[in-house]
Formats: sequence, C-alpha cells, structure tokens
Amino acid sequence: MKRIKIIGVILLALSLLTVLCSCKNSPGTVNGSGGITNPHETDETFTAVILQSDNGKDSTEIRQGFIARMRTLGYDESKMKFDIKNAAGKSDTLRSLAVEIGNEKYDLAVAVGEAAAVALKTAGVKTPCVFINVDDPVKSGLVTSLTEPDGNMTGVTSKTSFEALIPVMQISTPNVLSIGIIYTSTDEAATKAAQYAQKMFSDSAFSVVMLGVDSSKQLIDGAGGLIEQVDSLYLIGNDEITERNLEYILDAADSASKLVFSANQAYVQHGALMSVCAGNEDMARAGALLADKIMQGEKISNIPVTTDVDLSIYFNREMADRYDIEPPINIQKLVYL
Repeated sequence: MKRIKIIGVILLALSLLTVLCSCKNSPGTVNGSGGITNPHETDETFTAVILQSDNGKDSTEIRQGFIARMRTLGYDESKMKFDIKNAAGKSDTLRSLAVEIGNEKYDLAVAVGEAAAVALKTAGVKTPCVFINVDDPVKSGLVTSLTEPDGNMTGVTSKTSFEALIPVMQISTPNVLSIGIIYTSTDEAATKAAQYAQKMFSDSAFSVVMLGVDSSKQLIDGAGGLIEQVDSLYLIGNDEITERNLEYILDAADSASKLVFSANQAYVQHGALMSVCAGNEDMARAGALLADKIMQGEKISNIPVTTDVDLSIYFNREMADRYDIEPPINIQKLVYL
C-alpha cells in the first residue's frame, strides 16, 4: 500500500513538471497565461526587413529614424539585423520586393509609406508588419479597425492639418489669395488628397486651380501656366511625379516669386515655405514603439494604430527671410529647416 502511494506521488510530481515545462516560452513569445517574454533578456537575435517605395527624403528619414529608435530600445547590431529593400520609385520593383519578402523568414516587416504597405498586403506577406506614414490605413485596405487591427499589420498614420495650416498662411502670407495644386491624376490616393485640399482651401475663400498630370512632361508643360494664374502652389505629399520633379517646380515658383506650401516636411527642406504635418522623426519613433511590442510577443489585435502623433509647423528659414515672412508669435512646435 505504501509503495502504491509513493508511486502515485512520483507520477503526480512528474505530471506537474510536464505541465510546467509545456508552459515555458520560447524567447520573445507569449506564454499560455498571456504574459510577455522580454526579448532583451534572451540571447535570441532577430531579423527585420524595411521596405520603402522610393528614395524620397521622407522615406529615408523615416527609415533612418526608425532604426535609430530601435537601437535605443535595445535592438542594437548584436540583437537585430535590418535588411533594407528600396524600390527606387519603380512600382514593378516594389511588387517584386514584396513577393520576395513573403518568401523569406523575418521576425518583423516595416513598410515606409502607403505604397510599400499595400504591396506587402497584396503579396500576402504573413510576417508581423508595422507601417509608417500612411494617411488612411482603413481606406487603403490595410486594416479594418484602427483600434483593433486585424491580420498582421498595425502602424502609424501620417497627418496633415488644414485647420492649422490655413490660419498660419492667412496670418503669415495675407497676400496669398489663390493656390495652384499639382498632383498625379493617375494615382487614386494623390487625387483624393488633392481634391480634399481643394475643398479645404475653397471653404476658406481661397481661389484654387488644379493641375492633374500623368507624366513628367505634362507637369513641365503645364507648371508654368499654372504658376502664372495663382499666387502660390500647394504640393501634396507622397506624389510620385511631384517628387520626381520637385526641384523644377520649386525653381519655377521661385523664379516667378511665388510661394510654395506643402503637406510634406521634406519639401520644406528643399525650398517650400511651410508645412504643417506629423514629423518624420516623430512617426519613426512611434513606429519603433509598436515594433517593440510586437517583438515582445504582443498580438497585433492588441496594438492599436497610432493616430495621435503631434503636428509640427515647419518653416524654411531661407525662404521666410527672402520674402520677409514671419510666422505668428507663440506657435507651439515651430521648426525652422
């Protein structure tokens, strides 16, 4: 009888040990009770892929800012390798790179910009993904809910604010009464952004002239006539043909003493006067925080899309001085570039 009891105790101990072992996590994964293992406390290393659709300054700054922030979060060279893939503005290359990413094994994928994120989604990439600088991820089909993302994607939305931009324009540049908007007519997202800008400016009593183009030649042929008709230009963000011909547009506007406003921080660095938007560095930092949660094993559905990145007002100091323009006093988050 005693022998049977002893055997029973041993069997019970062995079964408890089995249960405990089965609950143990592999590094960086969620355990059975919902807790998260900190990947920083393990010897495991990780690989992340970053996909950007072009060589634009915005995309490059976001990529660099993301990597820098990940380093400060503990994912240094010994912990995480970053594989960078750049489509250099070629849509066919972007699609091919997205398929290539889907065929490789990564712990994390990062999409810089809407085009890169949509390419990963279309290619059926299953790797947990963070997108950065996407205007409307629901309309883009990346997620069905901002608060509880489905699938394998979450990320950071870009923001522009006409409610902030227009009052600053009216105070700083009161002589600007008409605006020309250049956009790529064959790009649905660019067209929607241009139409929204047209509405916002028109509602604020600006006269608006639209120039939709489908090639660099069409832009160059039409930009001069547009500039003659208006007091200033407005350039939307993430527009491929505008990006390709930015130097030409800015030079033509400056030669005619016309100001340029934009939704794009990088355009201000190149010579546009002003932009009100979420900064590239701020979006990159927010994206890295989401990536860290993913690496710690949090479910995507528990990581809401970040939509509250602070807006900044960016002024080009050289252009402001040249045209004797002063921003309103007491502006918060004013950045001179």
